[in-house]
Parts: sequence; structure tokens; C-alpha cells
Amino acid sequence: MADYRRMNVDFHTTVMQLSGNPWLATFVQRLHDVPAASDRVIMWRDFRVIERSHDDHRRIATALSKAQGERAAAIMREHITFALEHMQVQLQLYPQDFLRVPNFDKPAPRRSSGSNKRTSA
Repeated sequence: MADYRRMNVDFHTTVMQLSGNPWLATFVQRLHDVPAASDRVIMWRDFRVIERSHDDHRRIATALSKAQGERAAAIMREHITFALEHMQVQLQLYPQDFLRVPNFDKPAPRRSSGSNKRTSA
């Protein structure tokens, strides 16, 4: 799961950097400072969500490589809308994941891979 998170962050960071829009990176950084708006808080429980995100990234990258800016923007809007809708569902199902306060003095306890049996609705 950590590899996916790193790839996700790298993809989004690269797109922001290549956009040449410094406001975009500042905006996203500020979003990450708001716990309920940060994808760093979401616990991805459903592999289909990860698959969809990877597919979105592939289609965005393909459109950008073909200089299809409008298509890339449309896919990115859908990607963001899906993430928002997914986050809203997760907030309703698992509010404790969004309401916890991080403790920066010590690392978070590691969960065993089989301990979390919940799935997305």
C-alpha cells in the first residue's frame, strides 16, 4: 500500500510542477494541512478505488503526452470529483479515521495486514 501512496503523491506532484502554476502547489499543500480534506488521512479499504485512481492517472498522463489538455483536464476533474465523493462516503462510514489527532511525538502503531476487514460501500 505504501508504494501506491508514493506513486500517487509523485504523480500529483509531477503534474502540479509541470503545470507551471505555483498557486496550484500552494493550494494543494494547504489542503493537506486540513485533516478531513487530506488524502493522507483516508484509509483506502477497497482495491477497486486504487485501480480506478491508477487508471485515471494513466489516462491523464496519456492525454498530456498527446497535448490533449482539455481531455486531461476533464479526466482530472472526474478524478477529483470521485475522490471527493469517496471521501464523503468514508467520512460517513468511518468518522474516527478523520477525527483522530495525529501525534507527531511517536510513530503511529502499525496494523497487521489482516486486522482491518472493513470495505468501502
